[in-house]
Amino acid sequence: MAYCRNGAGPDKDEIRTLPQEARDLILQWDSLLLQNDLLYHKYCHPDGATKHLQLVLPGKLRRQYVERLHADLGHFGETKTCEALARRAYFPRWRQIVKMVVCTCTVSNKSQRGRQALKQTPLRPMREFRPMAVLHADLVAPIPAGSNCKG
Repeated sequence: MAYCRNGAGPDKDEIRTLPQEARDLILQWDSLLLQNDLLYHKYCHPDGATKHLQLVLPGKLRRQYVERLHADLGHFGETKTCEALARRAYFPRWRQIVKMVVCTCTVSNKSQRGRQALKQTPLRPMREFRPMAVLHADLVAPIPAGSNCKG
């Protein structure tokens, strides 16, 4: 934030001494904005139609914010949580934190149906081979007349 207040970015020697997270933000220097002592990231959708400011969250609040957002949304999956976070906030490597929060959410994991196919009883071969030993019938309710029906 000190660099944003001064209006000039750090030189190459200073960048080397900064932590990795600060370097990631410095790489996006042109899209950072300081308003009311809060750091914002200017978001521009690739189609150019959507533009808004995202609050840059400090490291201590990130996980807590994502957990709260995920819960407030109704424990949706990773995609919808990512979309909601992108509309509100920004920080480096935010997708990894969203993925971790959604994967470790106990409420989501309890209510989520698995990606496995539904279990079905295996079919058994028919044992009767005499004519008319087994009868099959398809029970169908009355079928409504369609729009192309001539009857």
